[in-house]
Amino acid sequence: MSKSPGKEHAFAGLIDRDMDPGVVQSLRGRKSALDIGTYDGKALWYLHHRFPSMELHGVDRSPLTYVLHLLAKEGHTQKSLFGLYQAWARSGPSVPSNYIATETTFMERFDIRYDWDIRLEDIGRTYDLVVASNVLHYMCEWEVEGVLAKIRNAMAENGLVYISVKEKPKCGYTNNSWKATHDLMKAAASDWGISLHDVPNGDREEGKGFVITNIY
Repeated sequence: MSKSPGKEHAFAGLIDRDMDPGVVQSLRGRKSALDIGTYDGKALWYLHHRFPSMELHGVDRSPLTYVLHLLAKEGHTQKSLFGLYQAWARSGPSVPSNYIATETTFMERFDIRYDWDIRLEDIGRTYDLVVASNVLHYMCEWEVEGVLAKIRNAMAENGLVYISVKEKPKCGYTNNSWKATHDLMKAAASDWGISLHDVPNGDREEGKGFVITNIY
């Protein structure tokens, strides 16, 4: 049974194996995607297995070694991004039909860059889909404003976007306030002519979330 759009907070949850047919329709035919704050790359893996011809890029400000360290605390024992991908692909009821079997092919298929900070770097091109899921609450107010501008510039004409934040994340907002981030997102959504959605959050302690998207 597919999930209902508008009830998912993280982008990976929106596009997992039970993707809503309307979301599939919105993404079908899109040729490129950028995932900002990609972490373990899972959102890109979901996109690949649903849309194998899509060009996929991911960036994360953390070093890969640090990401693997955090994942180890969650119980993952894999020592590489490819190892994480293999474990994910085998975790479902069946291995995806276009499973990538070698690390060389995996690295060719997924352009994922760590130690790459969007606040400081120039994206330099446009994408049919730009994602920043649960990223902005780690940034200062002035950084959020600049990153939102970069996201808008990275969106191709008639491109899609998915930007989500949590109201009370377990970490984040150290140099920022929830209201400041929400106000900046609200202003960006209005300027872009894109809806700002209230969405539930699986962890009640973290409160509700907000999503800017034109996917649904």
